[in-house]
Amino acid sequence: MASVIQIGEKWRAQVRRQHHKAHTRTFRTKREAVEWARGIEASIDAGTAPKVSATVHLAHVIREYRRLR
Repeated sequence: MASVIQIGEKWRAQVRRQHHKAHTRTFRTKREAVEWARGIEASIDAGTAPKVSATVHLAHVIREYRRLR
């Protein structure tokens, strides 16, 4: 479920789901924030949102760099 909170005169929507990156955006109205959050949640539920990629360790990156050089 998304959280929608008021920040000053604006509204911030945040969608956080396990195995997906957090999505946060600020809007002028609460209605815009809720609609955007519902859209993000719908794309996650439909399986069209990208999942968080695997962690890449710096040591692996360095080894690959040296191998390719």
